[in-house]
Amino acid sequence: MSDEQPSRIPDIPELLAAIDAAKAELEKKPPLSPAELKAIQEEFMVRYTYNTNAIEGSTLSLEETALVVLKKYVITGVPYEYTMDAQGHSEAFNILLKGLEDGAALTEEFIKDMHYYVLKHSQAERGKYRTVNVRISSSSVRLPDHEELPGLMASLIEDVAQSKLHPVEKAAVYHLDFERIHPFRDGNGRTGRLMMNMLLMQHGYLPIDIKFEKRDSYYRAFKSFNATKSYDGMVALVAEYELEELKMRMDGRIYLPPRW
Repeated sequence: MSDEQPSRIPDIPELLAAIDAAKAELEKKPPLSPAELKAIQEEFMVRYTYNTNAIEGSTLSLEETALVVLKKYVITGVPYEYTMDAQGHSEAFNILLKGLEDGAALTEEFIKDMHYYVLKHSQAERGKYRTVNVRISSSSVRLPDHEELPGLMASLIEDVAQSKLHPVEKAAVYHLDFERIHPFRDGNGRTGRLMMNMLLMQHGYLPIDIKFEKRDSYYRAFKSFNATKSYDGMVALVAEYELEELKMRMDGRIYLPPRW
């Protein structure tokens, strides 16, 4: 994926077919040992935590993120909240994996639980819908009033449960709708990306890692939706990342079965 010039949206049915073909091939691979699986999960968690927090402004490097996540280090010379954000996101991801093993569903309670860990540095707001009206800086998009949030979130959960879309499409559509609702004052992006990955993994697909260095493509998908109300830009982006993860595992660079 290139961020140099806006490009046409790839053919989505073609992308989804390629994803399902790659997923079918990967499912033929022999299972990993527990030690191999643990190593793969840790590798993904580190780079995912790095990228998702960097998108939101964290200045921790990938190496520093690994020290925080795997060694419980506190990084000096940067705001302490960035260390807490890395710790909280990795904890949230581990809880997400455990929830999937236990058959957890996408619910408001589970979303709030994820947010509780994501926003580790803010005790007052963790796991709670915002109680004030907010706006996104540098955007003219109007976000819902805080009084509307319970009804909007309940409708979103119901829409996801009833959706007949391909799982990759469903995850992308959910992410756009969640961010449009913006239920929390802070931490919406990180929480939304976690829950998008939950929807992918529930259906046996791999979690995706939206890259900080390619964030312009991610931002363009939001801008396209705001301008046209079309989900295609985000669907294509999520599909491309899913295919990328599958190909990495097929190539042996990172080998992980579709179900964690």
